Amino acid sequence: MKVFPIFSVGLGVANMSEYLPLARKIFAENRHTLVDGDRTVTNFVKQNANKHVVKDNYTNPEDVDNLKLAILRWGTEYLKKIGFHMDFYSYEVKNLWLNEYANPDACQFVHNHYGYMISGTYYIDVPEGSAPVVFTNPMYQFNAAFPADEIREYDVFNSDFWRVVPIEGEVVFWNSNLLHEVPEGTNKEPRRSISFDITVDKYIGSAYASHK
Repeated sequence: MKVFPIFSVGLGVANMSEYLPLARKIFAENRHTLVDGDRTVTNFVKQNANKHVVKDNYTNPEDVDNLKLAILRWGTEYLKKIGFHMDFYSYEVKNLWLNEYANPDACQFVHNHYGYMISGTYYIDVPEGSAPVVFTNPMYQFNAAFPADEIREYDVFNSDFWRVVPIEGEVVFWNSNLLHEVPEGTNKEPRRSISFDITVDKYIGSAYASHK
């Protein structure tokens, strides 16, 4: 018997430590774009009609473009790893915004990034006590029908939630529809990250066209 991970969602993790100086420079130069959000400080304003509204009047936008390119390189690698054919479409980092968790009650409520392909977060400063990002299993309600004592060992198939502990310098990618949240942490210093959405940029060809 084979078990296929039809309801598990793969997470991509890559090391981008070499871009930490650039990311911290972007944070330092763009603090004027940050506003108080839902228990966090960010330049992500709201999600409206499947479009994320970001205050992206960045100082030195070329720095932001360079960071986007680095993220996109790993993002396309993630798409390859989960089985996407990369010859049909090109992709772009559509949105990129800054997040800072500094207050004792700082958190991010359950949400997803509906309307995009993959989303993710690049962790810039991760002090001791920083909260994880918690993902909800898409089959959460299905799992609730089974008593916990029937589960021999929790894994990506039967867990209701999956916690990913942020590591400074790492970037994490996931399906944009996946529900996730950031609970309150105990960090004394600011937890800083840069989040983003990746979507299809344009159609560049197909296997069918190549045979004509």
